[in-house]
Amino acid sequence: IFISVIQTPEVAKTLTIECNKIECDLAFSSPCFIKSNLEGEHQFINAGLAIALVKGLGFTIDNSLIEKSLSTTYWPARLESFTYQNSKIIIDGAHNPHAIKVISEYLCEKYYNQTWQMVFGCLKGHDAHEMALIFKNNNYDNIKKIYLAVPKNPRALSYNELENMFILAGFDKHMVLPFIDLKHIINHEHNFTLVCGSLYLAGELRQKIVNMDSDSYISNY
Repeated sequence: IFISVIQTPEVAKTLTIECNKIECDLAFSSPCFIKSNLEGEHQFINAGLAIALVKGLGFTIDNSLIEKSLSTTYWPARLESFTYQNSKIIIDGAHNPHAIKVISEYLCEKYYNQTWQMVFGCLKGHDAHEMALIFKNNNYDNIKKIYLAVPKNPRALSYNELENMFILAGFDKHMVLPFIDLKHIINHEHNFTLVCGSLYLAGELRQKIVNMDSDSYISNY
């Protein structure tokens, strides 16, 4: 059996055709609205898929076990919040337009009346311009500063490349600055700092925040 979250009609049609080709049953999971320890409406969809997969394998699970599991679920760098030098930092490993759209919409809903700054880094092969455009269209009035970082990876986009993409997306040049270190940008003028765009960047900064020599939760970022 092939199990998918609920899809658009176009995607659902494609999945149906492909499953028919290989004579595989197709099922669509429903969101699970049991309270989760993870932030974001999209996690209800993820939880529903996970539960459907377990049941699809023939296991029986009751709601009490689901509630217990979701209340203790831990997924680092997925809208994960920290307090660093008395300032709030949210880290998410989102590194493609679809994931950035989810984060952007989450911030619109939960922090619509707050201001924030962002640390963003990205690797080549990912659509940084499209990600910048999503933030511009959804969060422009809330974002006050954008610090562009270069993750420790040979495929990382340079500062100049990222700067051009954010300015092309419509951000004011004076809002875009080079990232040096967390301690240099932390202030209390804004409600929080968002880190996103790359799992490499998320891992690097998360490691500094939790003061680890190596991050056992993101060991292969």
